[in-house]
Amino acid sequence: MEYTISNYENIKYVIRYPDGYEVGKKYPVLFYIHGAGGRGENIDVIRNHTFFRVTEKHTDFPFVSIAPQCYADSWFDIFEQLQSFVKAMIASDFCDPSRVYLMGASMGGYHCVNFYLRRPDLFGGCLSMSGLFHASYFFEGYSDMQVYFNSPTDFMRNMPADHPLVEQYRQGRIVICCGQGAWEDEAKVDARILGEQFQRLGVPAWIDLWGEDVNHDWPWWLIQFPYFINKIV
Repeated sequence: MEYTISNYENIKYVIRYPDGYEVGKKYPVLFYIHGAGGRGENIDVIRNHTFFRVTEKHTDFPFVSIAPQCYADSWFDIFEQLQSFVKAMIASDFCDPSRVYLMGASMGGYHCVNFYLRRPDLFGGCLSMSGLFHASYFFEGYSDMQVYFNSPTDFMRNMPADHPLVEQYRQGRIVICCGQGAWEDEAKVDARILGEQFQRLGVPAWIDLWGEDVNHDWPWWLIQFPYFINKIV
């Protein structure tokens, strides 16, 4: 198991290579989009993140795992740069561009779904755990076109079935999971809203609401992540 830490423009990032990694071989790539706690300039926060501790426990984990760090207040602020970063990683020698995926939990779960829905041409699917999908949560009392187009529960309601993006959604593997316990009230409402819209559009997304004892916290995400991840490949 090997890690590297590097920079792309102002974005610091960590790459974890799978056991038995071979130079020149193509691998599926998993981008981990962190939540609010990962922001800043200290890349050790990302290197020591629970996400990587989970991947270390699974010696058969097939992905090259990439975790960029948001140096700004929000991924909103550097979205164009994040897209450029992802494109650069996809162009890397190790990447199988037909098997590129996103995952995240909480705020990261929101951003991975929002990123996927805006750029399904870059990804084969996404795994979101306990994400909220209405941008008004972040911009209470304020709205404009930028907020609207970063609010999946809003723009998906108005997405026509013949929109070019919809066919790309139908080809992807979308998993949205949350619990129904503590701190999950808004997440489960948003998951149901997106589930209804995917159903209307004929998109085979997997919306999975776990039990009332399943809370918005890492002990449950540590169970959900290995359960779902190999199902999206």
